[in-house]
Amino acid sequence: MHTGEPYSADSVTPENLIHCHVFHGIQLSDARMIAAAVTKTHFEPGTVILEEGRSAQALWLICSGECSVIRKGPGDREQILATIGARDVFGEMSFISVRPHSATIRAVSPVTALVYTREDFLILAESHPTAAFHICSNLAAVLTDRLLRMDQWICELMNRPESLKHRDEWQSFRATVYNNWNL
Repeated sequence: MHTGEPYSADSVTPENLIHCHVFHGIQLSDARMIAAAVTKTHFEPGTVILEEGRSAQALWLICSGECSVIRKGPGDREQILATIGARDVFGEMSFISVRPHSATIRAVSPVTALVYTREDFLILAESHPTAAFHICSNLAAVLTDRLLRMDQWICELMNRPESLKHRDEWQSFRATVYNNWNL
């Protein structure tokens, strides 16, 4: 896989897009269609890009900068789940399943990102289903990696001595994640 910039903050070319992991495997001709559809956006530190509970069906690809992934806890207390940066994607769950965002994304530094809307993706899927398949497959890999990391983290938490009193809760949570597919 390409180790340089997947796309430049100055220009979006099909040649650069095909090196981004989300678009891995697509043909250059399909990348041209995607490059014409993406919009480049810039955000200052502190700007909320996506808000938990709201919905914007788009996939965001970070060109430069860092963002916090934040989820509201009890009493609307913010919990930072992760920090993401260049080459990372966000918004993929709402992009795929047309649901409200599960977390807030806030710029930590100046951020440049590409936005690919679900509407443009559906147009691509109609005329270039193989390209759409590659994008979905690559997004599934992103989600799989995140789920595997979460599963590892839960296992580590369950094995801590102080977690013994919550073991049943953790096991119930894991069972829900793996068995309760009421979509």
